[in-house]
Formats: sequence, structure tokens, C-alpha cells
Amino acid sequence: MLNHKNIFLGTLFIATLLHFNIAWSDSDMKGSKDHPKIPRVAGTTIAGYTESSYDEGVFMTGAERKELLSENVEGKRTRIMYVGPKDLSPLGILRNYQKAFDDLGEVEEIYTCKGDTCFSNLGGEFIWRKSNQISNSFGADNSKNLYFTNYSNQVYWYGKVATPESLYHVSVYSTIIDGGMYAFDRVTKHPLIHLEVVEVADFKPTLEVVTAEDMTTKISEKGHIALYGINFDFDSDRLKPESDPILEEIANALKADADLNIYVVGHTDNEGTLEYNEDLSKRRAVSVVNKLTSKFGIVADRMSPVGVGPVSPVATNKTEEGRALNRRVELVER
Repeated sequence: MLNHKNIFLGTLFIATLLHFNIAWSDSDMKGSKDHPKIPRVAGTTIAGYTESSYDEGVFMTGAERKELLSENVEGKRTRIMYVGPKDLSPLGILRNYQKAFDDLGEVEEIYTCKGDTCFSNLGGEFIWRKSNQISNSFGADNSKNLYFTNYSNQVYWYGKVATPESLYHVSVYSTIIDGGMYAFDRVTKHPLIHLEVVEVADFKPTLEVVTAEDMTTKISEKGHIALYGINFDFDSDRLKPESDPILEEIANALKADADLNIYVVGHTDNEGTLEYNEDLSKRRAVSVVNKLTSKFGIVADRMSPVGVGPVSPVATNKTEEGRALNRRVELVER
């Protein structure tokens, strides 16, 4: 006579394998979808998915003395776990996502690591820690399976992507599954990918182009005007091409009023040292003056570049929206 306990355990084991076989077909996890702004890497399948209209995401910003450093960001949060074919490497996957981020908007890299430079068990200790669960199709508690799985070739990237409509905090973690819990036997040596996206709530960048008439009126009334359409490459004084429309309006304002002379004042948020931000803001102001002279024909003597860094904020630096408002160029009547 068969032992009822053995029959139950055998049935449970078979059911788990059947569930796993279904989960690892070519179809995605039921109810899952790609992020609307970030395409998947070709050949990958969704094995985990969690979305919330408002939640707190946690992103790794570094590691010191074997301790992970992180920051919390609130907003619309999406987490997607993909599994890829064996011929995809974690580094190749990361490069694909970096290209997608560049296509989406202005990218600011905050932290990245690969291989031995990453925390030894970044997947278990941070990505899939017990307090950071994600619904999945593995058919078992991922806090046990994902934590105790062996990984290799880890890569991690965290940064911000700004678009005309929104600001996204994004992280990508990828690794090769080397084995561990039985639930991963069929995907051993396959890359696992964790994509996390938090769209910052209430982020409203100023997008309208201020006209030459607006500038002269505001300067006449207030003595200065703040401009937000002048953009630079991250951590650089190199102007982006999309800055040209507002630079042209500055030139038109100066051409329309031959008596108008200005200070071009660069401002930053407070991330980084005071000395660094003062230097960066001055270099950016110089770039604006040089562009107005070389491309738009304004006499250099009518403009004086000044950099004040973070010391004259118009909003709090405690939020992303506030920091975005503080990163600006002002025209001040001279």
C-alpha cells in the first residue's frame, strides 16, 4: 500500500515542475508587460512583474567597506524580471539598455559596477532581498530561490533619464544563473535581468521657449529672468543642440535693444561640492556667451559670464523637482 504522505509529496513535486515548464515557455508571465518607454532586449521573456501607481523604489548608489549605499525615490514604480537566451551576456544586456536610455532622453549615470567590482551577492543581498519581493512565475517563494541561487558576471547600472514629459530613475541588474535551488535548473547558465523604473511624481519641467519680447519685458520689470531651455551634457559645459531656439531668442532680445547689456549667470543644484559647482556653472555661462557670439553674432563685450553654483536656489534641493528648477541660466541686467 502506498504511503499517502509520499503520494502527496510526489504530486506536489510534479505540479511544481509542470508549473515551471509552463512558466518557461516562450510566453511571458501572465499579466505582465514591458515598460511603455523602455523596450526589452530581443529574445528575453518576462518571468517576474510588479507595478504600482505610487511606491518607493530603492536604488544602489555605491558600496563602502562591504556596506551597500542606496537612495529612495517615490513615484510610479515598475519592476520587471526577464530571462534571456544563453548567448546573451549581462554586459551585452546592459549596453542594450544604455542605448535605450539614450534614445529616451537625457541620461545621468549615478552608479555602475560589473564583475568583481560589484557587491559579491548583489542579487540576493539587494535586488531580491526579502523586503523587495517581486511577483514571479518560478512557482516558489522567490525570497528563498533568488537569495540562495549562485550568480556570476554581475552588472548593475543606476541613473536618471529626463524627458520633456517626465523624470525616470532607472536601474538594470543582470547576472548569469549558475545554479542553486532546483527551480532554476532549466535556466542555469541563462542571464537573468531585473529592470526597475520609478517615474518621479509631480515632476513638471519648464518646457516653453521664452520669447525675446518676454525677456526684455521681464528684465525691464524685474532686472533678471530665469531660463530653463538651455541644456548641457551631463556634468559638462557642452551645450545641447536643443538649446539653440532659446539662445536665438536671447540674441533677438539683445539685437532689438542696443542698450541692453547682461550678466549670463549659471546656476546648479547642490549635488557635489561648492567649489565644483561654482566652476561648472561658470564654464556653462562662458559656453552660452561663446555660442551667442560665434553663432548668433552678439558682441562679446555686451555679456559677462558669471557662475554662482548652488548658492542662489529658487526651490528646495531636497526633491528632484526642486533641483531641476535650481539648474538654470539667468540673464541679469548689467
